[in-house]
Amino acid sequence: MKEQTASDDYASRDCLSETKLNRYSRKEFLRLFWHGNAASDRHVFPPYRSLTPGRDELCRSCPGHCATACPEGIIIKKNKEKPYLNVSNGGCTFCEACAEACQPEVLVKSAPAEIQGRIVLDQGKCLAWNGTICQNCLDACEDQALEFDVLFNPVVLEDRCTQCGFCVRPCPVEALVLTPVQPTEKKPAAGAVEY
Repeated sequence: MKEQTASDDYASRDCLSETKLNRYSRKEFLRLFWHGNAASDRHVFPPYRSLTPGRDELCRSCPGHCATACPEGIIIKKNKEKPYLNVSNGGCTFCEACAEACQPEVLVKSAPAEIQGRIVLDQGKCLAWNGTICQNCLDACEDQALEFDVLFNPVVLEDRCTQCGFCVRPCPVEALVLTPVQPTEKKPAAGAVEY
């Protein structure tokens, strides 16, 4: 008969059961730990958002046609939540498939083809900002919204950036993130760096 150790007892607790751990990716788990479960406040809504105030509340009862239609697979729709973009495995091509599939017409092709978000560069994580040659983000950006300063450090050019997210995945240290921005919030001037 095997003697039960303290670590066996700890692993058998409900909060660490394998079914609960497999429900979340590492990133999602850490976000829940640090931010609670206020998912709709942290996520970036897909493009083509209707300009009618409060219309996006209809998304909570929708099965997620926009997520199914997205050819890039970056729209995530969970039960009773609004859809959001997850650009960790790709980016938005602004193909309009999500707007065409949206039955409650929260996403409409006549709305602006823009993502209410901001690509933020964490200089503390960025390899180039820390002395290692890397230009993965620059190579991935088709909009030329990233450039290198005189010291070969990448800078996001807000006036060119479409927030498509294609620069996020190639970064080996996850130094780039797509963060939500309220429609009334102004984006920083071109070349500005957030700290």
